Amino acid sequence: MSRIRGFRKSALLAAVMLIAIVAGLVLLLSPRDDQVVALTAARPGAPGDGECSAQVSSLSEAEATAGSAPPGAVICLANGRYEELKLDGDKTGLGVTVRAENPGKATISGANIDGTDLALAHFKVAGEITIEPGSRGISVLDNRISGGYFGLNAGPTTTISISDTTVRGNLFAGPFGEDAIRLNRYHDSADADPYGILIEGNEITGVRENGNHSDCLQSVWGGDGLYFRRKLPARQPLSGLLRQGPARGGLEDRRRQ
Repeated sequence: MSRIRGFRKSALLAAVMLIAIVAGLVLLLSPRDDQVVALTAARPGAPGDGECSAQVSSLSEAEATAGSAPPGAVICLANGRYEELKLDGDKTGLGVTVRAENPGKATISGANIDGTDLALAHFKVAGEITIEPGSRGISVLDNRISGGYFGLNAGPTTTISISDTTVRGNLFAGPFGEDAIRLNRYHDSADADPYGILIEGNEITGVRENGNHSDCLQSVWGGDGLYFRRKLPARQPLSGLLRQGPARGGLEDRRRQ
């Protein structure tokens, strides 16, 4: 009987220790508030860092102002919590940026972007960002992205490509329903650089296999001009980069900066 009691005590102690280890890992792998602010903060010289052309305090105002703004405008959304942001329009040239007025202080429940030369910057995004098929020159910059089925769903189609897309400086904080970044069809247009989609300086954490084949990044139907620069997934013990279908591109810089 004493042996049985001893075994039970040992098993209970082992279970408590396991729970403590798991809790510690969760805290270690979860981004802190100061990391969120740092990763969403404006970087000198980065796109979207210009003075606010307009300051708005509602989604409807942000969407309407972005739709009518001339190329080069920066629309700043006030601190607060908002529903999904929808951006559309052709802003060929300098483009239009919609960003949080104060980095990391405006939270949106997702974003849908459809058009040309539009940028989303410095938000906390509690949901999925979708770049619609056929969009060109879309930039997703310095956001904290969490909670969606995908973190970023770029070009959800089997036939129509997105082109000249930039995903830079974001924190993808899982878990997600599936992939942190899902790429479908992408293409490099006849512009000066080779990038169909540039994945640069992002951090991906918390992606866990849940039966849906979860990856940090999955390229499904393929395309051309898929490039990685700077950081690959960090603090991510079960990371994965999966490419299916034909794709041309490269890893330009292996250093974690």
